[in-house]
Amino acid sequence: MLWGGGSSKKGEVHELEAAVTIALDRTVEESYDTGLRHIIRILNATPQREADVVAIVKAKVKDRRSEVSLVALALLDDLMRLRGTSLQHLCISKILPRLLKMASPSLSVSPLVRDKASELI
Repeated sequence: MLWGGGSSKKGEVHELEAAVTIALDRTVEESYDTGLRHIIRILNATPQREADVVAIVKAKVKDRRSEVSLVALALLDDLMRLRGTSLQHLCISKILPRLLKMASPSLSVSPLVRDKASELI
């Protein structure tokens, strides 16, 4: 069962990884909303998992495929908007340096990814 209730940290992190993967799956209609809602449910139940979801999304932001990076940046934007200041502070400390690099013209990333990174900054 994909979203079974695991009580261990490893199980909860796996559940978050699965929800992020679903949100980033562009082959299934409405997967983004489904994954986002599930991530929010997990974080509402276990707010201490915010650092885990930030790390998972950061790895997707760094993906070499621009379409994955772009959707991950959109997911990050929505998570920060929906979760508030605690997640925003984590993102500032954990992802902002990466966003600054991505927004820099010296890094060879897709113009769409560069624009989205600049927008988030």
